[in-house]
Amino acid sequence: MPMAAGEIVTKQGFLLRVDEAAVLEEAAELFADKRAAMDRADAQVARYFPAYRAMYDKAAALDVGMQRRLG
Repeated sequence: MPMAAGEIVTKQGFLLRVDEAAVLEEAAELFADKRAAMDRADAQVARYFPAYRAMYDKAAALDVGMQRRLG
């Protein structure tokens, strides 16, 4: 039974002392501040994706003498 400061902090794998709604709200606020920068970065790298994908597919098709997982 996990405890902190004399209090049980989890029950059946769930945290008991976390305000999930508050955490999600704070995360949404932090993400909103970064959204514009992330959109700009996505636009900048989008032109490279086809070449990167082709390189990835070519490498994945090569027999390297062992079993590997690519995803």
